[in-house]
Amino acid sequence: MKILYVTTFYEQQGSSAAIRNNAWVEGLCSLGHDVTVETVDWPDTLKSEFLVRNNKAKVNRTYLPELNILKTTVKTAKSKRAGKLDGLRHFVRDMLFFPDICKNWPKKYKEPSFFDYDVIVSSSDFKSSHFMGLKLKKLHPDVPWIQIWGDPWSSDISLSSITKRRAHRNERKLLQKADAVVYVSSLTRDYIKNLYPGLERKLHYIPRGYFKRVKKTPCDAKDHITLLYTGSLSFSGRNIAPLLEAIEEYNATNPEKKVRLEIYGTVKASLHDDISQFECVTLNSSVDYEKVLELYSQADMLLFLSNSAESTQIPGKLFDYLGTELPVLCLMADINGSLAEMLRGNKRCLVAENSKESLNISEISNWISKEYEIDESLSPESTARQLMNICHLFHH
Repeated sequence: MKILYVTTFYEQQGSSAAIRNNAWVEGLCSLGHDVTVETVDWPDTLKSEFLVRNNKAKVNRTYLPELNILKTTVKTAKSKRAGKLDGLRHFVRDMLFFPDICKNWPKKYKEPSFFDYDVIVSSSDFKSSHFMGLKLKKLHPDVPWIQIWGDPWSSDISLSSITKRRAHRNERKLLQKADAVVYVSSLTRDYIKNLYPGLERKLHYIPRGYFKRVKKTPCDAKDHITLLYTGSLSFSGRNIAPLLEAIEEYNATNPEKKVRLEIYGTVKASLHDDISQFECVTLNSSVDYEKVLELYSQADMLLFLSNSAESTQIPGKLFDYLGTELPVLCLMADINGSLAEMLRGNKRCLVAENSKESLNISEISNWISKEYEIDESLSPESTARQLMNICHLFHH
């Protein structure tokens, strides 16, 4: 089948959405489908050499001059002074660039003279991916259009009240125009069903899956246990303070086999000093995905931090973790919620409430001594096969 895969996030470094989209495309190509990716041309400084090098599809890029703004704003956002400007910057961004900085992509896109695709797949993030899909659907109404969503849009807590109203109207419009919609979280799919009654029949759930399988690298006995976290951090939502306090107390009485937490990712400038005061943690900058895979192979256990208790979103790194042979410490904002219940069903997940009193660090030793298999049900081929089952509904 000839598939046109439309997404803004395909080649960016440090992007969970880009990894997810590469996993979809990898799976589709592995199943023998002819995939062309339509994306935007990001500045080279923001691209992942690993994702570009490992891509198996034909890629068409649309140049957007406004993306060059990101060359300077990314550096600015890392300074402490930037924290004070966040509110103003977000307000200006939301007003000038709705739904996002790639808003002009549908206008700039130059359609090929010969369009012979069997299906159009648009995948967020950014939401401009779906607006691009909408343009293509209008041009080719007989071609089925499938949307893939990571997170719900109108309930995004980072949006202003004005932007949320605009998002709600446009989210409904996009969902109505699609032939089928896929959510990578069953919790989000169910949430959208309740939010937009009447769309239930076209809403589907397929887990995100992982991009690459990672085998654990055998190594000589270490004098410490390495707990690894790859992703962004804040003390609201993904709160790491209780874990750090619990590890410090554990290490104080276990001098022979201490636990060390390695963090690779973006940490808010205002939180950097608060985290750095703990001896058990090392803060590192974000690294390209190739390095992340290497870190996975060398760690003893991986750390998953849930979003707030009200969130239906499942951070993508959880699925990357399930492509490894490592156990996962899952710290939950809601220990009785649906996500916690789902994780408890996975034998490699040590699920605990994200509070110092609930954390028993000594349990980690028992979990890292066991062997765990890579979850093949979440492989690129497996999730792509589920996507094709939906495509076949429109091609009898």
